[in-house]
Amino acid sequence: MQNVVARALILALLLAPVSAAAQTTTPYVDPNNSSMTGTQTVTTAKLDNGNTLETTTAETTGFLDGKYVSQTYTYSFEKDKDGNTVRYTRKLVRTTYDKKGGKQLARDGWTEKDTYNEAGGYNHVFDETTVNNETGETTDEHTESEKDASGKTLSGQGTKTTRKPGEKPVKTNETFSPEKQTWEKTSLAAPSLEQASVQPGSGTHDEIAYLPDVAGPSSQVVATFTDPDQSGPSGQVMVAFDDRSGHRTFFKTVADAQHHVLFKVMEGAVAVWLFKSFKGDGTPDDGAVRCAIGGNVPETQAVPRVASNGLAITRASSAYERGGMGNGIVSVQTRGNDPASSQLLMDGSTNGVQTLAASDSNVKARIGDDAALGRHEFSLRSGTETSDAMPADVVTLRADPVAGGEPGTVNTLTVHCDGLPPADTGTMYFLVSGAARLEDGSQTTSAPVINGIAQVRIRGISAGAALVKFKLQARINGFWT
Repeated sequence: MQNVVARALILALLLAPVSAAAQTTTPYVDPNNSSMTGTQTVTTAKLDNGNTLETTTAETTGFLDGKYVSQTYTYSFEKDKDGNTVRYTRKLVRTTYDKKGGKQLARDGWTEKDTYNEAGGYNHVFDETTVNNETGETTDEHTESEKDASGKTLSGQGTKTTRKPGEKPVKTNETFSPEKQTWEKTSLAAPSLEQASVQPGSGTHDEIAYLPDVAGPSSQVVATFTDPDQSGPSGQVMVAFDDRSGHRTFFKTVADAQHHVLFKVMEGAVAVWLFKSFKGDGTPDDGAVRCAIGGNVPETQAVPRVASNGLAITRASSAYERGGMGNGIVSVQTRGNDPASSQLLMDGSTNGVQTLAASDSNVKARIGDDAALGRHEFSLRSGTETSDAMPADVVTLRADPVAGGEPGTVNTLTVHCDGLPPADTGTMYFLVSGAARLEDGSQTTSAPVINGIAQVRIRGISAGAALVKFKLQARINGFWT
């Protein structure tokens, strides 16, 4: 989606505080175009984190392709104390005129950032916005990819949106194929839903499916459906809509090569189901997943200080479990997003978090098993827009085994919490069911996390398995209280 050889690039860079800086400015001639002249400023700074930042900025004017151009180009290297590059950035903003002192014809800005990991690979983010003043056409492009130490692309995805006056925006999506080492267009046109009749079957359900938790009445829905028995466009998927009277209408469609399913909520629906096969009684298999039409995402809190309008995460959690009972799932309530281009970001990147499903009011993602524990910033990207970020702690939770016993036996249940930052406090919420209850006979309670541990006492009430669910809520000073 980009030609990095022919383009200068722009990058918005978030830096650690600077404690000291040295700066020099000299005359400058663009080595690739001697008509572009101006000044070059080099700044070297020692950052508070111990790294060194060297930034070079060239401000030039002159003629390019017969047009008069004014541009500012900046590139920066942040290096650690051993001289290893931690972050490399490029930045260019260019304005084009029909002649010197004449009418502005166009303005474009490019952004690019490479953030390196310990293995020498890096996360590559590219953004471009171009405005044509003569035609009124604008183009927004975003690409993000993961590369190894040699620069080989391992994975990637991108979106390009073109807007022309009086016309609907045209959006193109691409996904990088590691096998073919090429970018391939991915269709986000809603596939046809073919109405289907109930076919009682065995209820086989080895699929892995993800739907949003909630969606609006006419929302577009993006789901993930992986069937081990099939792959690509041949993978059949069943979709069902429940209406207010309890009637259920079934459709069949296919998953694309990226295991995505895209459809629009049926008019009058109150719930949507995604599944592989029917059980003997004609109902969806036990692996089916459900999306409610309307309402709030379960187990979320209202996000403090949400912007009054525009793209936003409106409800979320203050802590998310990596792996564990929830399989690392993050589900946030959203506003103003396009489901087909929505991505959840962690610390400004898709690195370590994979978006699985989206609607006009919910985005669901999974935190990677190798994501760092501790404080992170979560935000929402839709097209070329990015919402304000909100903090949340990523933790692991582990319960010690509880010895079995006769009904009436009381045991202490201990849950270990790793990753909660020292500055944050946590409360663990418990739900006890099955063959046990809390010591006082109730089913729900909470306990503080002290030195990474939360404890409750449970009593056996019958033979069988005790079912215990637990979830952490963090208090993050200045935000989550």
